Amino acid sequence: MLNRLKESVAANRKEIAEIKLYFERCAYEIDRSNLYMLRKVCMYASVVFICMLLFGYILLPGFKINPGHILFVPFMSVFFLINIYTSNNQDISRSEARLFSISASIWKKLP
Repeated sequence: MLNRLKESVAANRKEIAEIKLYFERCAYEIDRSNLYMLRKVCMYASVVFICMLLFGYILLPGFKINPGHILFVPFMSVFFLINIYTSNNQDISRSEARLFSISASIWKKLP
């Protein structure tokens, strides 16, 4: 039983080492892919949000824009500026790419 545990730990260490090597070698491509997806998601989310507001205003007689709707405008504006920055600047550092990705993840989790 102890031998099986040692084998399992050794296999796990090897797998973790392979994962670390993958992220070290492919960090640039992963960052590029994340930023590309961030641009697309922000663009589509903004379009859907605006369309939903328009359809709500047109189709629902009692629909009113409340402060919750208005709070999304600054977030969309910030991500619009981030999209412009990332699309025009090809030499973005890993820390910038991580910052943009994490801020988008936090934005998606807001109620």
